[in-house]
Amino acid sequence: MTSANGQSNSANAPAPSKPRDPLELARTLVEQFSTGLESGVRRPLYTFLQGNFLLGSFYKESPDEYRRFKNDEYWRDVPQKPNERNLMRSVLAYTMRTKERGREKLQNRVYKYARVLDYFYQHEVISDEVPLRLKDGGGIDAIYA
Repeated sequence: MTSANGQSNSANAPAPSKPRDPLELARTLVEQFSTGLESGVRRPLYTFLQGNFLLGSFYKESPDEYRRFKNDEYWRDVPQKPNERNLMRSVLAYTMRTKERGREKLQNRVYKYARVLDYFYQHEVISDEVPLRLKDGGGIDAIYA
């Protein structure tokens, strides 16, 4: 089985703290989201959010890769550019492609997801723990509230 970061996922193997190619991971997450996450099934969503958390955490700690992300063509015509305060939200907006026509309603979800992922980051949660924390916390809406 392959994880959201594009690496082999073994039951005993810890998640990598650094994606091999962050923009490739981002593109993988875009594809994962665009093919659809089953409605009502939390596991694919939690795995998707785990990948976004890994990516956002990496960008927070890697200024060169963060600059590369900010300079990606996607941001050319987006009014709100990524910055240090909205990094998790920017990663989610990128992977969920919220600038595309008809996806404006996703902004609310992006905001909620980002708030929860920022909370996890502030509390030094590692990416391996994200799905379990989401499940044990009762889901995004329960943690966000």
